[in-house]
Amino acid sequence: PRGIAVDSAGHIFITHRGADSGDIDHMIELAPNGTPVTETYPGHGGRFRNGVAVAVGPDDSIYIGDSGNRRVYHYDNDGNYLADWNGAGGALFGLTAVAVDPGGALYVSHDAGIEKFTATGTSVLTFSGGGLGLAADGHARIYGSTGNDVRVYGPEVVSVSAAADETTVVVGEDIHFHVTVNNVSDDAITNVSVVDDLGTCNPTIASIAAAASTTVDCTYATTQADVGTVSDFATVDTDQTFRSEERR
Repeated sequence: PRGIAVDSAGHIFITHRGADSGDIDHMIELAPNGTPVTETYPGHGGRFRNGVAVAVGPDDSIYIGDSGNRRVYHYDNDGNYLADWNGAGGALFGLTAVAVDPGGALYVSHDAGIEKFTATGTSVLTFSGGGLGLAADGHARIYGSTGNDVRVYGPEVVSVSAAADETTVVVGEDIHFHVTVNNVSDDAITNVSVVDDLGTCNPTIASIAAAASTTVDCTYATTQADVGTVSDFATVDTDQTFRSEERR
């Protein structure tokens, strides 16, 4: 067996190596009492080349990650083929695991990191991480096993706003601006780093309480090179969140 998942009726779905040769894998469905129901779900060209992972969506549809074909296959709960897709960067090389969150978003661990897809296969984002296994809980947290530890990836939990105190300055004067980081989650977030392209506002906030905000003040000294419009780009990262970005 390679991957295992359970639907809302208690049916068990297992990807495994078939008895025949030729690197052909199968998906087997078992009733809650262990009785085989069906063994179908062929992949690309009528076969999986390495069906390493399986996950069940909130609608009980089935997602199979095939590292040999470097794709994800989507079936309804009756085993009818719906679609298959690769990643934003093409083939999903090194695919190891799949998971589905309560909203139906699909997460795939592969060489480029963990890639998030809509239920219909549109790539939404890719963030660093990954590992041998993925799981999602009822709060849309993603758990990734690397073989040595388990990493937790939360849903996006911060929003960012930024504003300058001055709209026009003379060259050589300072621009004073502030960045407000809003924790929109139900839990505290820690090690909140704010990094900007101008290199003038790079604090780390130890923690922000649930549903609270913290504002950091920054100063940028203008030079002759700044004649015209000064723009900046800020990035906020935390221990608990995917990256959130805000232009100012």
